[in-house]
Amino acid sequence: AAIEVVPHFYWSHCLVCHKEQTPSAPLLRCSRCHTAPYCSPTHQRSHWKEHKQLCSYMSESAEEGQHSVFSHMVGSSQEDWTEFITSSVTTCSFFLGRNLSQQEKEMFLFPRSCHLSSCHSVTGHPDMVDCLDCLCVSYCSQDHKEQDKKSHNLGCKQLKLARELDRQEMMTGVRV
Repeated sequence: AAIEVVPHFYWSHCLVCHKEQTPSAPLLRCSRCHTAPYCSPTHQRSHWKEHKQLCSYMSESAEEGQHSVFSHMVGSSQEDWTEFITSSVTTCSFFLGRNLSQQEKEMFLFPRSCHLSSCHSVTGHPDMVDCLDCLCVSYCSQDHKEQDKKSHNLGCKQLKLARELDRQEMMTGVRV
């Protein structure tokens, strides 16, 4: 029996071709939900049929005047943040009337947000700073990146390895 390769969500990879963002070539974000990353308008258009239902839910769930479904959680405690993102998976699945794919679940569970546990600013914050090594962690400022440096260094290499292995699976279709 074949082993199924399951696509994972990384805010630093195009959802279509898995191309990584770089400082000189940042990814585009869906203009409605501000979550789905694409390397080009062509890939965004080609993925629209798959993304449309989740996008509608995420954009309509954003509170009035908020940038994204996550925006109202800025400054929340780690406990409240974790409860919100995990319950969002269940709520979305209920409203869409179907199970979410692994990649869709991870769009809720691992959004591009400030990694400092008491902040949670999200994509769209004008000063977002990414860890250019693991491409899995962001901060809303250089100051927050410095405050979290010691903590993040403990897992940065493991995050990078997991991301690279997931990307290799998607690119080759072979589970590693």
